[in-house]
Amino acid sequence: VSTGYAGPFAPVTLNLDNSVTMAQPGVTKPVLDVYEDFRCPACATFENAIGSMIQRLADHGQVKVIYYPFTAVSGQPQQAGSIRAWAAAKCAPANRWARFHNALYANQPAETTSRGFPASALVQLGQDVGITSHAFAQCVRSQKYAAQDPPLSDQIINSGVSNAPILKLNGQLLDVGQTSSELRQRILSTR
Repeated sequence: VSTGYAGPFAPVTLNLDNSVTMAQPGVTKPVLDVYEDFRCPACATFENAIGSMIQRLADHGQVKVIYYPFTAVSGQPQQAGSIRAWAAAKCAPANRWARFHNALYANQPAETTSRGFPASALVQLGQDVGITSHAFAQCVRSQKYAAQDPPLSDQIINSGVSNAPILKLNGQLLDVGQTSSELRQRILSTR
């Protein structure tokens, strides 16, 4: 099992609006908004190619990253798997959230898999990145937060974010097709 980029990470804050902030204390700009779906193949491609660079910049205090996980995929069974993964990420503690986030993308099931991200696999991914508490496993298995995903996703989609991944730098839409070095240069040039 791959866990993707394993750090170091800037501190993570789990926000009340279901977004997740990764930034060193005092870093307020530039702000990179990342709209993503844990079950979206394009998001996994983006994350596996560029995610570690973004997380390194945050760790170095060069960018404030705000993740907006939501369900962009429609159709079953992908949508159900996306909601399960989203709800599982909500169960992850702040100090392990980034590792769990990266492991979800590094282990994203094939698009054609009918049981993408079953609860048992999500619990195992958590254990693989050091989330060993019974509370996490229970939270994931019960899908405690699953009912919060559809209204949140509708809200994000209704705001104009209709697919994923979507990147905004200081509110400006970015091309997600940029290379890691092009995106890095763009972020650093706005500081």
